[in-house]
Parts: sequence; structure tokens; C-alpha cells
Amino acid sequence: MDTLKLSQEKCEGLIAHHPLFSLLSAEDIKVLANLMYEIYVPAGFTIVREGELVDSVYLIAGGLAEVTRQSVSKLTKGNIIVAKLSRGEAIGFTESDFFSKTGVRTATVTTLSTVLLLGIGIESFNQFMKHPDRLYAGLQKSSNMILKMNLIKLAEPFAEISVDKIHKLVQNVKDVNIDAGEYIFKKGDESHGCYLLEEGEVEISKDTQDNATQTTLLRPFAIFGLSSILTLSQRSATAKAKTPCHLLLLEGKLLENVLHRDFFREKKNKYNKQSIPNKSSSIEVVEDKTADDPIITLKNPHNNSYYQLSPEGWFVWNLINGEQSIEDILDQYQKKFLQKGDQPILKLLNELAAGQFINLPGFAKQNKLSLWERFVSLFK
Repeated sequence: MDTLKLSQEKCEGLIAHHPLFSLLSAEDIKVLANLMYEIYVPAGFTIVREGELVDSVYLIAGGLAEVTRQSVSKLTKGNIIVAKLSRGEAIGFTESDFFSKTGVRTATVTTLSTVLLLGIGIESFNQFMKHPDRLYAGLQKSSNMILKMNLIKLAEPFAEISVDKIHKLVQNVKDVNIDAGEYIFKKGDESHGCYLLEEGEVEISKDTQDNATQTTLLRPFAIFGLSSILTLSQRSATAKAKTPCHLLLLEGKLLENVLHRDFFREKKNKYNKQSIPNKSSSIEVVEDKTADDPIITLKNPHNNSYYQLSPEGWFVWNLINGEQSIEDILDQYQKKFLQKGDQPILKLLNELAAGQFINLPGFAKQNKLSLWERFVSLFK
């Protein structure tokens, strides 16, 4: 069996025999057969595992496999045998749709003998189903949902997220189509979430320390526009579609609601403990005492920039001494002003770092990444 290879005719016959594809034309079956790949799995190996994301589907071309599920009964422990699969049967879909309605494997399939499979990845299958003449609306919808789950799971910030939460994200994610040359957002715009690039190329333009413009080209499946979710700041860069693009928009409120604040708090606290801000050299403090309330302004003579501090900002400025971490500063601020939440202080520190009034470890080396972008690196 290891030396056997299915002919094109047998591949097409196997596909056409399955009820799910019985309505396809001969030409469509040929296209699908060319997209599928052959794989041999020795006896005793797991083909798919319960609880994992559906990333591909299979037709059994030869051999025998066993389907098991974890028991949910208090009286029964371990796995229970659900079915045995042989030639012509499928792994991952039924006679009319995907087996899973949530994008997650509902069972484990293990080979009982050497098994020959015809497989296709979810991305290729989704592209195949987009053809307007293939009238499988339900199947296409399921395929698109499962593909989005896989794309989000591939993005580094979401790699640790459970598949249940990924499914919740996908149910509320927004599809955005952008023409070539169109701006997705510009520097200074208000930001409402982040984007996952599914198709096309995006140019990200950002100012550097020497006032030059640094351009980065993003390709699938990059994620961008994350900074506002933590800092509530305006866009620090410009994003423009180089080619026609299909994007997935994950809004900030959606991420916070689905992923839960404890998740972000754990990652954020790890970052805050490790980061110790320090004042840049030669920063001048200008105090205007003529006003009813003294106005304190910072001046950076190196780039001739200014930053006006609120009373709370002045309190934070005096805590920045190269010894206290961000966590220490947040703790003292909250005790002083009896305020909960750290977004205002993180935003302040981000703006001071961007204006080069303070230094953060590795800030210049990382091309002036925002606090959120540096925080995101902890997910890697």
C-alpha cells in the first residue's frame, strides 16, 4: 500500500461518490481532486484529535480508522468508540456540511491499519467553495467561519487563547474589503480595533527618531493596529492597501469582552514589572505660575518638542527616576488619586516615550514601538 498512488480517475471517482460532492459538475470534481493531496498514515497513529481546530478535511481512500470521543458521563471515564471508518467515508464533514458547527474537532480519529487519505486544507477548500456556480451556501458559510478561526489562532497575540473564545471572536468579527491605494487608517486617526490581513498586501508607514519615514510591507496573515486597545491612543502609523485587500476587523471592545480582562491583566503585569522608565537627559521643566493653577510644561531641547503635564501627570513625572517599574508607578498613582484603571497612565507614558521625554528599556532599538506593541511581544 505504501507504494500505491491513486490515479486521477480514482481520485475523482472517490470524490464524486461522496454525497456532499454529488451535485458538483465533472469539471468541479476535477478541480477539487487537483487541490487535494495524498497522505499515508501508519496503524496506531492519530489523524485528528478532539478539541483541536479543524484545519483540514479528509476522504478515506483505503484502510480502516476508529472514531472515539471523551465520555461526558459521570459513570463512564475515558474514551468511547463512536464509529469505524473505511474507504469512501469522510473525516471532518457529513453528507451536507462540516461535522463541527464550532470549528473544533468533536472526536479523535485513530488508524487501525495503514490508511490512505485524500486531504485538503481549509484555506484551499474555502477558496474552492467561493466559486459562484457551486451552490453550497451552508457549506461555504461553515468553511469561511472555520478558516477565520484558523487565521485568528495563527496570529501571535491569540495563540494562547482557547478555541471556544476564538469561536466567539469569529461570530462577531467584521469583514472589510479595501481597494488598492485606499487608506485603512492614517496617523492621528481615532482607533477602534485591530485588523488581520487575510488577502492582499498592506503598507505601514511610521516616523522614525530622525524624522524619516519607515515603511513595512505586510502580507497574510499579519495583524496590525493593536496599539489603541491598551493605550487608547490615536493611530501612531498609517496603513494603506498596496493591493486589493480582505481584512478581518476585531474591535477593541469585542476583544476585551471575549478574552476577559484577567487575560490582559496577567500579560500586562508581566510587562509592567519588567519595564523601568527613566527621564531623558536635559529635559527642561517650565512652570507658569501666573495662572490660577500652575501650568507645568516639559521641553525637550534635542527635538524642540513640548508636553504639558496635568497635576496627575506631574505626580507621575516625579516618580520616574530609573528605579521604579511601571507597576510601582501605577500602584502609587492609584493610591494617591484613589482611581482604578491604568489606561490614562499607560497612555501618558506612551506619549512621553514617543516624544523622547523618557526612555524605556529597548524602546529606541525596537523602532519606537508603543507600550502595547512591546507588551504584545510577551505573547510570543
